[in-house]
Amino acid sequence: MNIQYRKLFDFLGRFCIGTTFAVAIPPKIFNFQIFLGSIASKGISVPIATFLLVCAIIFMILGVGFLVLSPDQNIGSVFLLIFLVPTTLIMHLQPFQPMAFYMNIGLIGGLMISLTRTSEISNSRYKNSIDTIFDALYTFFKRFISS
Repeated sequence: MNIQYRKLFDFLGRFCIGTTFAVAIPPKIFNFQIFLGSIASKGISVPIATFLLVCAIIFMILGVGFLVLSPDQNIGSVFLLIFLVPTTLIMHLQPFQPMAFYMNIGLIGGLMISLTRTSEISNSRYKNSIDTIFDALYTFFKRFISS
C-alpha cells in the first residue's frame, strides 16, 4: 500500500477511536454530579469518586489529543487505557453490562494494537518514557491495592 494511503488510514483509524472518547468528555463535565453519583453508587467514597472522575476527564482529553494529533500515538493510547481499564472493571462488571463491557474490551484491544505498533519516533525518543509510565503505574496500582 502506498505510504500516503497508509498515513491516511492510520489517521482515520486513530480519529475514529478518538471520537469514541471525545464524545464522552462533555457529558462528564456538564453532568459531573450525575456521573459522580454513579461512581459513588459502586461503593466508592465521594472524595475518591471525585478524584477518579476528574482523572478520567483529564486522561480522556490528553488521550484523545495525543492519539489523534501526535505523530506518536502511544502516549494517547496509554492515557486512554489508564482511563478505560479501571472504568470497565468498576462500572460494567457489577452488575454485568455485557454490551458496554464488550464494547470497552474492543476499544481496549484497538488501543493495545495502537500501543504496540512501531514507528520511528516510538522506537527512539518515546520508548523509554512509555516504559517509565508503565512502571510508575504498576507501582502505583500495586501500592493502591495493597493499602
